[in-house]
Formats: sequence, structure tokens, C-alpha cells
Amino acid sequence: MEQPHWSDFVRLFLIFVVSAPISFLRQVKENLRLHSTFQKQENALKSHEDRVKNVQKQVRAWSESGAKVPMCSSRPSAKSISQMQTMAYKDTMYRIDIDLPNILSIDEDKGLVRIEPMVTVGQLNDFLIQRGWTMPVVAELDDLTMGGLVMGGGIEVTSHKHGFFQCVCKSYEMVMSDGSVLVCSDTVNRDLFATIPWSYGTVGILVSMEIQITPYKPFLELKYVPVKRKHQAIQLLRGETVRGFYDTLEGFMFSAEEGVVMMGRYVDQPGDIPLNRIGRWFKPWFYEHVRSFLKSGEGVEVVPTLDFFHRHNKPIFWLLRYILPWAHQPAFRYLFGWIFPLPLSLINNLRNKLANPEWFRNFVLQDYIVPVEHVAKVLELNETEFHIYPVWLCPTRHLDCSEYRTHSPQDILIDVGIYGFEERRGDRKLGQRRLEDFTVDNQGFVFLYAETDLSREQFDKMYKTYSYKYEEVRRKYECERAFPHVFNKISKVGRQSFCK
Repeated sequence: MEQPHWSDFVRLFLIFVVSAPISFLRQVKENLRLHSTFQKQENALKSHEDRVKNVQKQVRAWSESGAKVPMCSSRPSAKSISQMQTMAYKDTMYRIDIDLPNILSIDEDKGLVRIEPMVTVGQLNDFLIQRGWTMPVVAELDDLTMGGLVMGGGIEVTSHKHGFFQCVCKSYEMVMSDGSVLVCSDTVNRDLFATIPWSYGTVGILVSMEIQITPYKPFLELKYVPVKRKHQAIQLLRGETVRGFYDTLEGFMFSAEEGVVMMGRYVDQPGDIPLNRIGRWFKPWFYEHVRSFLKSGEGVEVVPTLDFFHRHNKPIFWLLRYILPWAHQPAFRYLFGWIFPLPLSLINNLRNKLANPEWFRNFVLQDYIVPVEHVAKVLELNETEFHIYPVWLCPTRHLDCSEYRTHSPQDILIDVGIYGFEERRGDRKLGQRRLEDFTVDNQGFVFLYAETDLSREQFDKMYKTYSYKYEEVRRKYECERAFPHVFNKISKVGRQSFCK
């Protein structure tokens, strides 16, 4: 067991005495507010109108002030999943206060829920499950906002069937650069509808959205298949994506060749299969539980669906081991496991205040989405450049607005998620560039929430893969002065032009 450092005791003090209680009380208050607001649906809709008018007022004030700098949201860095220490580029922009945290309506006949963009995954899913529904694509971390999943990209283990998160979004309500409100969908303002996903708030301000919902089943029958070769894992993911039998599909690679592929089916009852309540406070972190099947061999168990939705919350996949390296130990889990999951904002604050500078020099947080035939090469590059494990594998497809995408709905893509410290202790930036170069050269792309070293030329080439009318749409809706180019928001190179 790793010996504690003095900073570990500081972390404990901040978590137990200060941050965790405050975060817990804030969450209780927010959930009560959300429930109360929805119970008074007329008030929720009236409140929405007022909040949208406030956004419009700010946009018009920007125009009247001379529109000298682009607009951006005033959301603080700590609430972002990005690994940037601070979003300094915002200091040089015109900030718009956006307070849109409500669930507005649910239409069970049409299978739709209408929400504001600051509603989190956890809040919406808890709300839906109480009514017998859930989302077809439920992101892994409860603190992610629904607007963030649209603007920055979202993927989950059901994406092999339902596509990226935006594929279950049916309409968006936007405040545009002139302060007007515009609604877009698959049939109305389709060009804008297709361009909003992954645009990072650079074609307008999202103020509400309609999302498809699906009936909720309380259990998941989960099969674990250990593999001894990476090609075996890739072939299994490809084959099951084509077959379409399983509701969930993902894989973890624990070394260059060894891994575990998981496939699940939602069920109403556990039946005769053993039930494992993986969400209980003392249970091993999910990735460690999965690792155990490398020794025990193939297995099947039933897990509560809600526990499965939350499986990555406690360890943030496996990243919490870098901030609290002893937190996964059995004694700590039994005594203090109840405090998890910690809010992402708290984790970010702890990281920024207490993390060794090495965190920001050698840390990799990126998803490389590539056609299935190129996955093996990305895994090989991770082995030679970073040697970071586990690695997450998640198949998906582009199922929305196919005429705006390079890939057809039949093309199988796999997200290769690489999160952690590069152990080669080489040049992290150079290694990341090599992976990004390979990804872009092979019709792949990277998620925009993470740090990237792409040049403008590389970025434009990549971005056309999933939004090749972005520039045209920005011109049409007069966004070029109103909002920064997406490259200037997500790239180190691009942000420098705003931070000088």
C-alpha cells in the first residue's frame, strides 16, 4: 500500500471537514429545488421564458456595446470536466450569465423530455427513473450537464445502438447572435440542428432541448469476457455491434494485449443469475472489479441498472487514484466509501490546489474516435508513447444528419479513451501529437472537452469529419463576430490568441 504524503492529510481535511458536507447539502438543496420547480410546471415554463429573456437582453447589450469581443458563458473552470487549470481565455471575452437548470416538461406519449442545458445527467436520470423512464444514452458521470454533452460530445456503452448523445436529441432552442430565439430540429433549420453538436457554444446559446426517452428496466445482465489479444477485443466489439443483440457494449484494456469486454442486456428480474450490487459503498471500484475477471475467467452476473449507470462515478473511471491513491483500499472503502462520489467541481479544486505540477506536464486525458480498422494502431501508439492503462473501448456510430457527416450510419467507430499519467516519461506533447496525427489522417476525431495540441490545419481537417458545414452555418447565422471559432476555445494554440 502506498504511504501517505502530508498533502494526503490536507486532502482528507478538505474533503471530510469542509467540502463533502457542503457539497452534499448543496446537492440536496438543488434536488429539492428541481423537484419543486417541476411540480409547478406552469411556473417552470414561465421561469424559463424569463431566463431566456435575460439571456437575450445580455446578447443585445453586447451588440449595443459595440460587439468588440466575442461572447462566451460565464461558467467557472471548476465546473468543467476539462483538465485546463483555468479558462483564462474567458477573461478577454464578453461573458453571458446563463442560469438554466430546470426540467421543463415530459411527454410520455411521445417519449420526450424537455430540459434546460444546465440540468445534470444525474438529476435528469433520477427524475426519469422515478417515472419509469431513462435516456437511451446515459453518460458515465452524474455531474456532466446535458448541454455539455451536446456542445462537447457525449458517448456511452449504448452508443453502438443509439449513436452519440446528440443522436437522441430531437430539437434545440437557441438564442442567436442578434438576440432572437430560434428552434431547430431534424425538419426545421436542419443545417443549424446538425451543426450545434460539438460546436462548443460557437453557433449560438443553447437554452433548452428535447431528448428522447425510453422505458427503464431495473436490472442489467452483464457478461464479462477476458481477452488475451487486442485484436480479439476489437473483433468482439465489432461483431457484437453488427449483431445488435446486447444493449450495452464496452471494453477495458489492462495492458497491451490483455483486457475484458463487457456486454449487457436490460432485464426486469435477476432470475437465477447472481445479483451483484456494485454500487454499495464498500464495493471495489468498477474497473478493479472488471480486472478480476482476467484471473477468474468469463463470468455473468446481474447488476442493478442504476448501479451500472453510476459505475464510473466513484473513481471517475480510474482517475481518482491519482488524487487519492489510497481511496480504493478495502479498509478505506468500508470506513469512508460512503462519501463518494465527490463532485467534479471539488475534484477539480483539489487537483488545482494540491496536485504536483507533474500532473499538468505528463497527464493525458483524451478520447480518440477512429474507424474500427484503426483501433489496433491507436492501442499500439498508446503502448509506445504513453503506456497508460486501463484504456476504455466504446463502439459507436454517426446516426444523425448523415449528409453533414463523413461517416455513414453503417460505419463502426470506436472511442479509445486514454486517461492517466504517461509512464514512459517521454515528451507527452509529442506523443499526443503522434496520436492526434494518426487519428486525423485516418478519418477519426478527438473529443473537444480534452486538451489538444492540434494545429489549425489539422483541426479543420478533423472537424470536417463530423461537421463539414460548420463554417457555412457560422456565416449564415452571423456568428463569426459574436462567438469565437471552436478551435479558439478548445485548442491550446487557438486560446493563445485570446490570452495575450
